[in-house]
Amino acid sequence: MLHLWCYRETMRAELCPSVQPSALDRQVLVHFAVPVYQVLIRSAVPVYQVLIRTMVAVYQVLIRTALPVYQVLIRTALPVYQVLIRTAVAEYHVLARTAVLLYQVLIDTQ
Repeated sequence: MLHLWCYRETMRAELCPSVQPSALDRQVLVHFAVPVYQVLIRSAVPVYQVLIRTMVAVYQVLIRTALPVYQVLIRTALPVYQVLIRTAVAEYHVLARTAVLLYQVLIDTQ
């Protein structure tokens, strides 16, 4: 309710700058709204600090866990890809030699 009142007073001040809140309105705002927001901020800061510390710890664990896994995957994948590349290169050499021989045979027969 107090939040709605503060919002209403803010909007009224923005829409009609000539209409200033009364001294009583300002006293109510200072005496009630400020302490409420101070309590909210004081309550929220530790909660966010705990959340941030928890998230940092979780991400540190995930990174520490993921690094060895990816290192193993990379070490395993590299030799496999090297074998695949060597096999592919050898196959292309064979195909290229076969194609050259076929073209030579075709040229010789014409």
